[in-house]
Amino acid sequence: MFTPRNSVVKQQFAKLLTCVERAPQVERKWNALLQTLEGHSEWVYAVVFSPDGKTVASASFDKTVKLWDAGTGTELRTLQVQAYIFKLDFSRDGSSLFIDGGMHPTFLVCDKQCVIVERLSDVAVKGNWIYRGEEPVIWLPTDYRPNCIAVYQNIAVFGYRTGAVTILQLAL
Repeated sequence: MFTPRNSVVKQQFAKLLTCVERAPQVERKWNALLQTLEGHSEWVYAVVFSPDGKTVASASFDKTVKLWDAGTGTELRTLQVQAYIFKLDFSRDGSSLFIDGGMHPTFLVCDKQCVIVERLSDVAVKGNWIYRGEEPVIWLPTDYRPNCIAVYQNIAVFGYRTGAVTILQLAL
């Protein structure tokens, strides 16, 4: 009764629906959307599939990272990270998830445990400022506030909604 009007399932079982006087309105064809995973309370800023495609990780402004079963949509685990996460990446074998929160340390999730890995850089961006360690050193004007950030050692790369990319190296 709830399948699209032109579906093979509907055609196969149409005789069973003769006892229904008023059926719900349904789409004509199947929708390309497989499923919607719900659970974050804020915007989702990063998603990634595990290498085998069986797990999806999502990071949100609610300062959580969720692991989902990609086949069923079941939430497998929620990690409270106390950071805004913009980048997620599974290891090649899928056993680890790297979580980068810019101003915060990078975390490594292994075997359902959240373990802090060494800080990759003393340079970070938080809000409207570039930090060195915990000290704000450069204020970013409105036109230079990035949409996404990558930091390696003393080099920061900013991506903007305009399509521009800026690379900045700080003396340490």
